[in-house]
Amino acid sequence: MKRTLVVLALLLAVGITLTFADDAAKPAGVTIGSWARSIYAPLASRDSDTVPALGVSWGNATRVGYTIKADSDTAGFYVTLCADAHSFGVTDDIAVYVKPFPGLKIAGGSPYDDTLRNNGAAFGSWNWVRPASIYGEDFGFDRVNGGNCEVAEISYNANGIFVYFEQSRPTGNASFTKYGESVDSATDAMNNIAFGAGYTIEGIGQIKAQKLGYASFGGIVGAYEIGFNLSAVPNLSAEADLKMPTDTDKSDTDMVIPVSGSYKVDKATINFFGIATMFNDNAAFGAKTGMGAGAGVDYDIGEGLGFTSDVRYLDKYAADNGSGDPQVSFFVAINKTLAVGQIGVGFEYVTTGGFGGADLGTGVDVTKAQWCVPIKWEVSF
Repeated sequence: MKRTLVVLALLLAVGITLTFADDAAKPAGVTIGSWARSIYAPLASRDSDTVPALGVSWGNATRVGYTIKADSDTAGFYVTLCADAHSFGVTDDIAVYVKPFPGLKIAGGSPYDDTLRNNGAAFGSWNWVRPASIYGEDFGFDRVNGGNCEVAEISYNANGIFVYFEQSRPTGNASFTKYGESVDSATDAMNNIAFGAGYTIEGIGQIKAQKLGYASFGGIVGAYEIGFNLSAVPNLSAEADLKMPTDTDKSDTDMVIPVSGSYKVDKATINFFGIATMFNDNAAFGAKTGMGAGAGVDYDIGEGLGFTSDVRYLDKYAADNGSGDPQVSFFVAINKTLAVGQIGVGFEYVTTGGFGGADLGTGVDVTKAQWCVPIKWEVSF
């Protein structure tokens, strides 16, 4: 805790006292932003009991996050701090960077790079109380973050071209063991290299590819990912990807094929995804193909009110939630947008596996259906 506060104080001192000069020799100001989310379900099932639940979409404690940053044409820094579960610290990204030439950035720390990332399944229930098995962010194309380790990244982003090279040194638990093999990824330099590129064709879309290192997945295998993001059709955004492990002998999958997108119709946005995962013999259930699909609708009612919903299906291999059965989930909610936030109330139902958020995943029978009536509010400053 003391170490975290010292780091924060130093960052604030650096941000206030140093000048990040741009071409016009003007300093970049230091800004502090905040985002927070809380969920309260006065009624929720825990098998045959009805209980209250509190937390967030992914866990059992309200999240308040802070971002401190400064940016100019030539340099900058940022640090993301979080207060949740009665603790405070650096839980997400932190970086200092320079931009010596237009389009070129050199960053160090633990930077997050979402330039190529696909969050195509992060709609509907993903933003409320998530079922224990759910697709959302990093859907086919993963965020580049080096596994939240110490990272150096060099990237170029200009004129529709994005290229990056990253190398990470894991901190803390640097040794990983899986399938009877182990590797000290702190010294395994080549396997912790990530690199990728994307090219945007104006009026058509973006083609992209990347290779991620071991540390990105906390194991002894990385991934190859290729994809195409279509933007040629008015009101339609769609992406198809292909993901493969760098070594199938050290993974339980041979290939993952995800498709996702959204389509706008007047005041409505239709979101959708589909996924096929080819498991191999390393999987507990053997070499099977897991399938999943989902769709949802967001509708602007007017006067700050909005309707949101989704239905999701995962077969028993894609769900892999311990029940031995497929998982079907249903969600519906009404939101009210505020000046700096929103509040809403909804209903959620899942046939197997239970929920992973708002402390509803503890001690439940995964073979039984569960439900909840969540009230969610979040703010942003």
